[in-house]
Amino acid sequence: MSTRFGYACMNMTLQSQKPKVTCNRGMIKRTFAAKGIPYASSLALQNTRDLITIIRWNHRHNINVFRITSCLFPWGSEYQLEQLPDFPQIAANLATAGRLARQYNQRLSFHPGQFCVLASPSENVVLNAAIELNKHAEIMDL
Repeated sequence: MSTRFGYACMNMTLQSQKPKVTCNRGMIKRTFAAKGIPYASSLALQNTRDLITIIRWNHRHNINVFRITSCLFPWGSEYQLEQLPDFPQIAANLATAGRLARQYNQRLSFHPGQFCVLASPSENVVLNAAIELNKHAEIMDL
């Protein structure tokens, strides 16, 4: 059995470059309220573009497992992905990322946030957990 090395979310080497390469550009609630979906879209576009760069970097460095940040889409619970003005390019970026991951035999995954609790006694928490997991599945399908 071979060992497959990987890491979660942040590539410190690429993140220290100028310009920074990262998939977790986000914003605080006040910024989302002020700038809305168009700004979230521009951040998601940059995040998905950099995901491609990270997958290529991982391949060059023989890293075959990467956990994608759940922050790929800032405030992603507040909109449908198709509502993003940059959705066609974002979807194309995700398709490229998936194609490269398959070509390089890389395993990509997500890890839901700490509030994603399917076994919660609260019906609302379970509903929100299912929504979050479905959003992750939608992103992986893209």
